[in-house]
Amino acid sequence: MSTTTTLAGGCLCGALRYNLIFPMASPPNCLHCHCGMCKKSTGAYFETYVTTPYAQLHWTTDRRPKQFQSSANVKRGFCPNCGSPLTFEAIDDPKISVIVGSLDDVDAVKAMSHIYFESVARVAKEVDRDLPKYRGESELIQEPKA
Repeated sequence: MSTTTTLAGGCLCGALRYNLIFPMASPPNCLHCHCGMCKKSTGAYFETYVTTPYAQLHWTTDRRPKQFQSSANVKRGFCPNCGSPLTFEAIDDPKISVIVGSLDDVDAVKAMSHIYFESVARVAKEVDRDLPKYRGESELIQEPKA
């Protein structure tokens, strides 16, 4: 019986791939960040990431992310080919954060908290469950509620 869990992931074009390997007894810390820089870096209402010690992140391709220093204390890693955001690193921190959207199975982790919640986008506070839902772009799977 394995005592570790492996989560695989990578960028959109496949040039960068990684494995996160962590003890089953202590799943990685997963959270939603609502700060303005995370919104800008992903183009989304918030960024969700898994934070883990560097030793648990193993790049399985020869290439590594290109880095952009987004503030005095933070570097963000992304694929130089397709631009996919992949990592968030606070300088001098022994941990690295991996963007959950880059995991092959985004349902393998569950967020445990929100940070910078005072900056939450109004639309991110609650999902509008009454909007119509589509499979793909055109096949309606649920009518809006009346």
